[in-house]
Amino acid sequence: MTNHKSDTNSKSKSSNPQKIFIGVSWPYANGDLSIGHLAGQNVVCDVFARYHRLRGNEVLMVSGTDAHGTPVTIKAEELGLTPEETAEKFRLSQLDTFKKLNCAWDLFTTTETENHKTVARNLFQVMYAYGFIIPKNVKQYYDEEAKKYLADRYIEGTCPYCGNTKARGDQCNDGCERTLDPTDLIDPKSKLTGTTPVLKDHTILYFDLEKFQKDIGKLVKDRKNIWRKSVISVVKKWLKEGLRPRPVTRKLGYGVKVPIEEYKDQDIYVWFEAVMGYLSAAIEWAEKSGDPAKWEYFWKDPEAKHYYFIAKDNIPFHTFLWPAMLMAYNSKYTKGKFEPALPGETNADPLQIPYDVPSNQFLNMRGRKLSKSRGKLITANELLDDYDTDLVRYFFTRNAPENHDKDFIWKDLIDANNNELVANIGNFVNRVMTFTVKNFDEKVPDGKLDSKVQKAIEKALTSVADHFEKAEFTRAAEAALDLGHFANKYLNEEKPWITIKHTSYFEGETPEWKDEDFPAPQKPKEFLHNTIFNCIQIIRTFQIILDPIVPSTSDKIGSILNTPKKYDPNKELQEKGSISKHEDQWKFEEVPTGHKLGEPEILFTKLEYTEELEKADHPELVSVVVKEPIGHDFSKLDLGVVIGKITELKKHSKDDSAKIVKVDTGISGVLTIVCTATNLQVGQVVPVALPGSTVRSLDGKGKNKIKRSKVRGILSDGMLCGTYELGVGDEKKDILILPEHLEEHLGISLSRLNPSH
Repeated sequence: MTNHKSDTNSKSKSSNPQKIFIGVSWPYANGDLSIGHLAGQNVVCDVFARYHRLRGNEVLMVSGTDAHGTPVTIKAEELGLTPEETAEKFRLSQLDTFKKLNCAWDLFTTTETENHKTVARNLFQVMYAYGFIIPKNVKQYYDEEAKKYLADRYIEGTCPYCGNTKARGDQCNDGCERTLDPTDLIDPKSKLTGTTPVLKDHTILYFDLEKFQKDIGKLVKDRKNIWRKSVISVVKKWLKEGLRPRPVTRKLGYGVKVPIEEYKDQDIYVWFEAVMGYLSAAIEWAEKSGDPAKWEYFWKDPEAKHYYFIAKDNIPFHTFLWPAMLMAYNSKYTKGKFEPALPGETNADPLQIPYDVPSNQFLNMRGRKLSKSRGKLITANELLDDYDTDLVRYFFTRNAPENHDKDFIWKDLIDANNNELVANIGNFVNRVMTFTVKNFDEKVPDGKLDSKVQKAIEKALTSVADHFEKAEFTRAAEAALDLGHFANKYLNEEKPWITIKHTSYFEGETPEWKDEDFPAPQKPKEFLHNTIFNCIQIIRTFQIILDPIVPSTSDKIGSILNTPKKYDPNKELQEKGSISKHEDQWKFEEVPTGHKLGEPEILFTKLEYTEELEKADHPELVSVVVKEPIGHDFSKLDLGVVIGKITELKKHSKDDSAKIVKVDTGISGVLTIVCTATNLQVGQVVPVALPGSTVRSLDGKGKNKIKRSKVRGILSDGMLCGTYELGVGDEKKDILILPEHLEEHLGISLSRLNPSH
């Protein structure tokens, strides 16, 4: 990666810009974007692209809607539309969302274009010709009532691993998340008719992934210091189990037809075809630019770096499947055959494989994965309609689930706004600018850059840039906040509001100030002017480092300081569809003495954490309990006692009287608890006392504070409770079993179950 000098005026890189290709995973065209898309890939990709364009690098960022997946055909049937009509409907909806989100795409297209189909067939033909796609006899489920072969997602049954009864034929979604084959399912049913499908023999084509075991192993080794640990671990797991051939065609009835005569009645499997969209989108972009060969500039230069922004369920497709496909296709060049040429192709240089795959983990709600198919989501439009775009962008940059799954909590969004944007950055800017405009005739006073301020500015520019370069977005946001902490501390220590009281000294010679509130050795006028001068330079730095994350706020700062960008490549791209020049603008330039300032403006407005939002974070169960009262008043309970569901139960290896219980507590996660109760079964909903909560002591002498502790070598994360511990009964032996309908509300405090509460 590029090394940045800790110099406030770093040398321009425009003479030798990097080539950055950014591929962003393609959302299915079966619904609106959810906040899971924002947390997973569709904010940080734009932050990354904006940063590199500001550095003067040449960027091509592409994506589009995946129009051919089974989810699209399922949705089409629900809406009474054709798959093509459904795909177009949601493509336009998703484009509207990206416009609201202020994303600067080079191209956002669809897999339904003729260009994409041409490119996909080309890649398929070459891989088939060189022996990387092979036939296999298989059994595929057939719905005799519907008279059609079933795609994997049209089959539903029980997962053999976790018992989830709603597992799909391709994955145990909302269960253990394992990748499945339809034949793995217990009691499979057709989602078309509800009947039990039958297996029929026929021949389909497989991608011979097994041939790339060593190549992918080498790739992972080469990327060990570049890819995130969570990405590496996924690939290593697959490599350890051994890469195996994967099916790439099916009789689906919708999609890109297989370009091989004897298999022309089959379609290319969507997982295989959709990743080809990164290349087809680049080719489409080149054609629209007026230079059909321009895509080679990004795809065939060995110095070009390819980044793929995805969520963790797409890690396998981008870390070894897509690289293996590219390696297979590159045989066309290395073995001396240039044909068939791709659209606009002019040379036989190989295609570049992924450099980095910055995959985020899942965004959950109360411990459960967001899911279109299950209706568990908040749409991106809903969030953007209610909250400022820059707040949404900031939140999903600062709180991106980079290293582990995170829950979406409304209070976190409000706190990010109030405690960070408002209190840290916005408050500083407003205090300084209001003071300056009022007392200095709207001009920058005399001063020079203090060494400690210069050091803080240099550190911010370098640190934020370095984290962006490494796709470490939460740390980049933290580095920007660090400058805010420094800025507020500096302002509070310099106390210009005290110095200003002594303006009578500003005419003629000023004696050295003696007041204890003014400990500095300078004269008050010099000190005051210098303080404000330095504060304005910090604000100018905010304008630079915040630009990729909150571009509209950066523009506001430019308006406040009257320091608009001389050239904005991102805005030019959005307005004109292309970029005319490449200049490094990641450099600090002092706002000079006497510079005329603009009008002060509030950058961020404080938000209220309303009762409605609190209820969304901790849903009330009053309506449920009123219908089916559970017979106890929990209104006085400690809030640390929550609802959980037993997901696993086994004997303690060192204590026959104890059991090791896995309990899903929703927002608090899956806990391991050691318990001696005998009335427990998998699937029961039970009360769980979390560490830090207090319950009634079994000896009746007071309360017991729950701690995380080891029980015969097993770490117990909490305590399952009976009526006695909860203070609502006298049973000391058994755990209280709650109604099953409460399963959907895991993690909710029992104090909220009282209908009168």
